[in-house]
Amino acid sequence: MKRASFKPIILILGLIFNLNLFGQTITVVPSTTVCKGTEVTLTINGAINWKWDDGTTSPNYIKTVNSSLDVTIELFDENWIKTGELQQHIDVYADPFADITGNFSICSGDQTTLMAVGTGDYLWSNNSTESSITVNPSVTTQYWMELTDGNGCKKRVYKTVTVQENPSGTISGPTQVCKDESFTLTAPAGVSWNWESGASTSQTFTPNPLPGIGTTTYHVVVNNAANCSKEFTHTITVHPFPSAVITGKNKICLGEETTLTAPPADSYLWSTNDTTPSITVSPTSTTDYTVTVTKNGCTSHGLQRVTVNPLPNITITASPSNTICQSGTVTLNASAPDAVSYIWNDGTTGYSKIVTPTTTTNYTVTVENTNGCIASKTITVHVLPLPTGTISGENKVCKGETITLTAPAGSDWYWSSGETTQTIDVSPTSHQTYTVTLTAPNGCTYTT
Repeated sequence: MKRASFKPIILILGLIFNLNLFGQTITVVPSTTVCKGTEVTLTINGAINWKWDDGTTSPNYIKTVNSSLDVTIELFDENWIKTGELQQHIDVYADPFADITGNFSICSGDQTTLMAVGTGDYLWSNNSTESSITVNPSVTTQYWMELTDGNGCKKRVYKTVTVQENPSGTISGPTQVCKDESFTLTAPAGVSWNWESGASTSQTFTPNPLPGIGTTTYHVVVNNAANCSKEFTHTITVHPFPSAVITGKNKICLGEETTLTAPPADSYLWSTNDTTPSITVSPTSTTDYTVTVTKNGCTSHGLQRVTVNPLPNITITASPSNTICQSGTVTLNASAPDAVSYIWNDGTTGYSKIVTPTTTTNYTVTVENTNGCIASKTITVHVLPLPTGTISGENKVCKGETITLTAPAGSDWYWSSGETTQTIDVSPTSHQTYTVTLTAPNGCTYTT
């Protein structure tokens, strides 16, 4: 006997779907139309024995659905005689379209905006529910966006934002230079460079014209192979050359000293090998002194000539001689080339003076010449003592008698009577005065 076949009746109640055959039903959870990848559970109700199309006999048939399909269950009585079958159709919604657009390669420190593509609700990996997000990752980072369409189907898409390294390093070159000193700056490694808004497009840059005194900052934008750019700066301080003008007395008299001083600086080197700011010198002839001064690494040279003027060359003459007898007079005459003044030690002025010393005496004259140099010279006037004593002998005599007169000791005698001996015999006939001029061994004469 041929069994009758029956068409299934589908009853939809909420999210539970029943297929009924003479009280035998299939319940579908969550629905007979689901999103791709949904796990669907089919449950047989009211049957005695059954077998699903995969051969299992469990009341529940569980399957992850990725495309539309039909599920068949065979029904049996208690003797496992087939009494019919039921078929359940499961539909799968079309997979929602979802994508992320934006710039997925950025440079370190930059940001990028990621935009969701697709219709529905959005959920980003940073929990944002907006249609776009702006991110600035410091390292390469993966972002996802999950779109939920009107059917409740979800699709998650992933995009990686790659963070490229910026150019790194520093500009190499001097930080301090001297005025008018050329220098070259070298930018960090890269593939292209832009100095000072186009002043140079090579890795190195030599400023022209050179900067003036003070501080100047140079800029370069460096691009690397990842097309990332970074601006670098380098500050140069330009120092003036230090003054090397030597101050101090540059004209001195022989025997004097002078102190030479260089302007303030960091270091000094004199031609005398001194390394101090000042030196004290006493040259014996006109001499050039040089100094090298260094300040902020800049060096200048100075020169100072010290002129040594001679002292007055003084000559003193004594007329008639610088040796006189007591009560004698001598004329002293001083002379010196280019003399402008003479001052004697007794305060008198003038190149000549007459003196009558009673004892041996030193006379000093101080002379200043046209260069302002002063010198002194001394002459000694020796005073010799006069002979002393009186004529000895009788000063009374009778007419016709002879007496002997004796002169004081000496070396030469000259009597008023013409004799030249120390003693003379006289026989005056009337009152007579006798004198003798004697010369002492020192040459001084005396009359008594």
